[in-house]
Amino acid sequence: MFKNKSTWSVIFSILGIILYIISYRIFDNPTFSEKMIIAIIICGSLVSMFLSIRYGIIGMKKKERGPFKYIGITIIFLFFVGIALSPIFMGLFGFREP
Repeated sequence: MFKNKSTWSVIFSILGIILYIISYRIFDNPTFSEKMIIAIIICGSLVSMFLSIRYGIIGMKKKERGPFKYIGITIIFLFFVGIALSPIFMGLFGFREP
């Protein structure tokens, strides 16, 4: 379908983030079987993010044209920076209800 590895990098990065968000939004009070479903979704999101980084690196090594090879890795990097900064923002601004 797509011959460029950089295009797959962007697709997998977006898919990984969507799966990660779905895993937190899917159940309010999960039972044991629902926790297993959540674990499978989280593992799928991590695999997708890893594949995104891998395809981005392959795209860089093959010197593919276009910015997609950088965009996929940048999306994943910014996502993890946001997760890492959230405790700092909670400490600065408190735990406010929306």
